[in-house]
Amino acid sequence: MKYNLLFLLELCTLRDKAFKRETKIVSMLQFIQNNVWKMLFNKQADGLQKSTDDPDEYRLIENSPLVNKFISLQKGNSLNCASLFAGIIEGILNSADFKSKVSAFFYEVEGQTKTYYIIKFDNDVIIRDNELK
Repeated sequence: MKYNLLFLLELCTLRDKAFKRETKIVSMLQFIQNNVWKMLFNKQADGLQKSTDDPDEYRLIENSPLVNKFISLQKGNSLNCASLFAGIIEGILNSADFKSKVSAFFYEVEGQTKTYYIIKFDNDVIIRDNELK
């Protein structure tokens, strides 16, 4: 699976003629939000946020993930089928040497259920990013 995600990363970079190897966290997350999401789902992810509480945590936001549109669950069920996409994000980041853990969570915002992909980077990645500033 790791080699498939590395191939996906390489394919996205080859299709983007202006791409350079990303070394900063925010640039890499924007690449995933825009290019990777567009290649996989024909649209960009809906948002990207940095956590105010945790300096090593970011959130990629999807208003209605494609896989959740076609699955009906009982009220109160905490199963989020978009966790598959969290694994894809984690695989791409780890393949690009941004060691991280990614998980998917539901959040109810203004009556709409959104999926937040919580991306928590290793301390080494945060240190490397701070040194590049």
